[in-house]
Amino acid sequence: MFALVISIGYLTGQYKFNGFGSSSIFMIILFFIGFIIQAMHEEVLLRGWIFVSISRKNSMYVAMFVSSIIFVLIHMANSGIDMLSLVNIFLVALVFCVMFLRYDNIWFCGAAHTMWNFAESCLFGFAVSGETAYPMLLSFSQKKFSIIGGGSFGPESSLITTVVLILTLAFFVFYPNIKKSLK
Repeated sequence: MFALVISIGYLTGQYKFNGFGSSSIFMIILFFIGFIIQAMHEEVLLRGWIFVSISRKNSMYVAMFVSSIIFVLIHMANSGIDMLSLVNIFLVALVFCVMFLRYDNIWFCGAAHTMWNFAESCLFGFAVSGETAYPMLLSFSQKKFSIIGGGSFGPESSLITTVVLILTLAFFVFYPNIKKSLK
């Protein structure tokens, strides 16, 4: 998903490629492990526990809404947060909820969450949810802050991200069940 955000941003002139990063593979691997721990922690808490607990006594829609709002709230203190960032954080939380419902697998959600954060930081060199950038393989940057390419929160506060998340959400909601298609 995030590679699609960067590709669209690059093709529309929102982001520029600055070259290759100089980070060691060892540091990138350490950050990857850190992102696995961080993302799985959030997924187990929000989708595995809160979402499941709420859905036992309420509708799936209520569970999706409440767990997604909590996901937004835990990101409220991040640097550069703005209204579009909040909308996109809510949308990605909905995407993770639908993934969880679709595949009944918290590991799938954790992997998607890990790869979003890892791609944003270590692959493309952007700050994750407004927080400092990490060791990177490639170095991209925003040409300027705009609603299309993102503000100080980074690409996660862009309309490009909004569109990618809405399309991803639609894909997971409307595309025929992959498990059934493979049988």
